[in-house]
Amino acid sequence: MHTRISKLLILALLMGCSAVFAQTIDSPKTNTATSAASGQPLKTSLLPPMQAMAQKLKTVKITGDPDADYITLAKIHTQGTHDLLKAVLEVQSDSALTQAAKTMLSTAETDLASLNTIQKELKPGRANAAFAKQQRRVVAAIQEKIKQSASSYKLTDQPGKNLAIVLKDQRQDAANLATSYLQFGKETELRNFAQQSIEKVKLDLGIIENLFK
Repeated sequence: MHTRISKLLILALLMGCSAVFAQTIDSPKTNTATSAASGQPLKTSLLPPMQAMAQKLKTVKITGDPDADYITLAKIHTQGTHDLLKAVLEVQSDSALTQAAKTMLSTAETDLASLNTIQKELKPGRANAAFAKQQRRVVAAIQEKIKQSASSYKLTDQPGKNLAIVLKDQRQDAANLATSYLQFGKETELRNFAQQSIEKVKLDLGIIENLFK
């Protein structure tokens, strides 16, 4: 009996999420077909922080120093995650998603503080051409995902699904940056941060998947 009631409560929460996310689309009459036909992207309040992050990543000059490059990119990406979660909380009412977003936001703030601390003690390292090439590919992939998210052929007329797409992409990209760095990085604290980042991403992706089933 208790299990049945719990399942009904969870279902009600998730239905509430979908209803609130419907308010994040610029026009309630706009759908995927309309956007594609007009050539305009399907806009949501979630895209601006991602596009701002992509622009910052574009200005970063990859030096080939694994430690220095990773910490620069990780700070920009983590700030992007922070801003995305803030956008989620601005449009989302109290729900299971709200609580998850608050937890992820707190983690992002802690991660930014950790990266700032590590960066202060970081010493210059040797450039590695293989790392530089790989990081450029990772950054290019992040930028391409965000570009696609602003296009009607990736986002849909389902606001909840759009959120899942953008948030999952953002978290997976954090793991990709960390995985690439760990193949070349030397600084112990930064390596520990990257390894922990990958584990956090796995947990977050599991949460997102369960919320939008």
